[in-house]
Amino acid sequence: NTAPCDDGNACTTNDRCSGGVCQGGAPANCDDGNPCTNDLCDATSGCLHIFNTAPCDDGNACTTNDTCSGGICQGGAAVDCDDGNPCTDDACDPKVGCVHTNNTALCDDGNACTTLDVCSEGVCTSGAPADCSDDNPCTTDLCDPDSGCVHLYNTASCDDGNACTTNDRCSGGTCQGQATIDCDDGNPCTNDLCDATSGCLHIFNTAPCDDGNACTTGDQCSAGVCQGGAPTNCDDGNPCTNDLCSSATGCLHFFNTAPCDDGNACTTGDQCSAGVCQGGAPTNCDDGNECTDDSCDPATGCTHHVNPYNSCSDGDPCTWGDHCLPDGTCSGTASPWCQ
Repeated sequence: NTAPCDDGNACTTNDRCSGGVCQGGAPANCDDGNPCTNDLCDATSGCLHIFNTAPCDDGNACTTNDTCSGGICQGGAAVDCDDGNPCTDDACDPKVGCVHTNNTALCDDGNACTTLDVCSEGVCTSGAPADCSDDNPCTTDLCDPDSGCVHLYNTASCDDGNACTTNDRCSGGTCQGQATIDCDDGNPCTNDLCDATSGCLHIFNTAPCDDGNACTTGDQCSAGVCQGGAPTNCDDGNPCTNDLCSSATGCLHFFNTAPCDDGNACTTGDQCSAGVCQGGAPTNCDDGNECTDDSCDPATGCTHHVNPYNSCSDGDPCTWGDHCLPDGTCSGTASPWCQ
């Protein structure tokens, strides 16, 4: 018959009689669907499922190098989802694996001349230009995309902050004053100096000065102005000059023809001529007295010396033998014949 039977081999199924003998049917299906077991069949005991360490897939897309252990697929190391792009947030979905979501994080576009770069649609977008100003007028400020801000020394004009220097110019990155400012205001009545903060100062003094008027002396500064002193004394002591003063040239002495005294008592009517006192006519020293010798001394003037030897006339016709007396009078003897 063809009745079902058991051929005694656990590795066959659907055994059936054939020709009076139990014939093994199809091989037993020992596949347990577990990749972590090696499936085999033992004729005595039937299917055997031996644990293995084969590579497997734990069904989690976020693990790698899954390996069988104890008949179970064990997830390996976490998958590395870093795509090297700072503009994506990298995560892992166990079903689909790595997910890269665009973000708006700060980033670096690789250009040192931009700042505050920000991610947009998965790409790093350049931000505002870098401010390379170092607030130093003595550097020219540039930007190199590779190295960033560069400050090159220049020779521009500048201000060193010292009010007492001029023509300041940059040198070696520093503002250098070139020359000292000239604070001379040309006024002798100020002391000129320079203060580094406020610049030139002009302090009033009381120094001697020249007011430009030749007709003043002892001029002295007052409140920043030269004040004329006492009038110039132009008197040259010569009565034969008219003494004046010109503010431009000073004392002037003009000849005059004024009466004067030549210092000689023996001249009269002295008068100035060409700046010199010229003696006039000789002094008349005749005193009308026949009994004196009349002469003139330049120092003292007329002198009258009694001379008893002089002849004289007493003016009386009734006298005779008129002669000079010691007192300088003329005296005669009365004539007996004159009545």
